[in-house]
Amino acid sequence: MQLFLVLIFSLLGLLIRSICTSHLLINFAGCILLGVLYATKINKSIVYILSIGLCSSLTTYSAFFIDSLNYLVSAQIMKFIFYLLSYCLVCLFGMILGYRLSLKFLN
Repeated sequence: MQLFLVLIFSLLGLLIRSICTSHLLINFAGCILLGVLYATKINKSIVYILSIGLCSSLTTYSAFFIDSLNYLVSAQIMKFIFYLLSYCLVCLFGMILGYRLSLKFLN
């Protein structure tokens, strides 16, 4: 049953990702959700289903690395460094935000 639910939430994540074209926005939202899941005291099976099912199909880190590689290959080193650092910082901020919001409102 758990595997079936992971599949269902994976499809949901894929549908949401296909609607939104902004890689950064989708990854930010996924990181907020992961932060919330990490901080909540809900059943570990639910955390597993949502983090592996929904978040893994929702976030698009492969696109992030393709964009990064394109900057690197085209010798746009400053853009590469800025993109890499800003993307990681934004997503880390999303995880921290989700974690803190969860502690404040859900626990």
